[in-house]
Amino acid sequence: MVHGVKRATVHLEFKEAKVLFDPNLTTETLILKAIADIGFEADLISAGDEAYIVHLKLDRASRGDMGAIKSSLEQADGVTSVEMEAVERMVKVGYDPDRTGPRSILQFLKKYGARLYVPPKRRDVEQHQEACAYRNLFLFSCLFSVPVVAFAMVLPMLPPYGDWLNFRVCKMLTIGMVLKWIFCTPVQFLAVEQSSSSYPS
Repeated sequence: MVHGVKRATVHLEFKEAKVLFDPNLTTETLILKAIADIGFEADLISAGDEAYIVHLKLDRASRGDMGAIKSSLEQADGVTSVEMEAVERMVKVGYDPDRTGPRSILQFLKKYGARLYVPPKRRDVEQHQEACAYRNLFLFSCLFSVPVVAFAMVLPMLPPYGDWLNFRVCKMLTIGMVLKWIFCTPVQFLAVEQSSSSYPS
């Protein structure tokens, strides 16, 4: 037992644990480290008041049922807060752990097909946004890189385009070189610059 932990409740079906601890004696980091030391991986879902909130999705509830469900939950013993999303048929329920728990709330909403819903974590949202940003950079690079490949490898082999690309604008400077420079510059100074700035030096 970690020093400072007063109570720990494990929900195997949810793969979650609720830990009540004295913040003057221990921290979330030490608790996570203790769990890792015994061979389990753990992530902090929420802390403080958010620890006693359950997110549910109501598969068999209609939009017309949501108002009645909210009223019933607000009158249920141990429920401290209720937030509804009628369109998505989701409900966020805050509860007093000394009076009720996720199992009781699920049982209360059983006829509406209630099931546990895990909202995306902030880290997952940030990773998704980062992936979208890199995807956009990749598409931006392709927009300019594909023409460069055409100018360098395809069109020179197809007359009269090859002769046209080799036409000299000034001394050794050809039209093909000018076009390559025009298309390579945005990739070099925009896409590459933004992607490299994402990593610490």
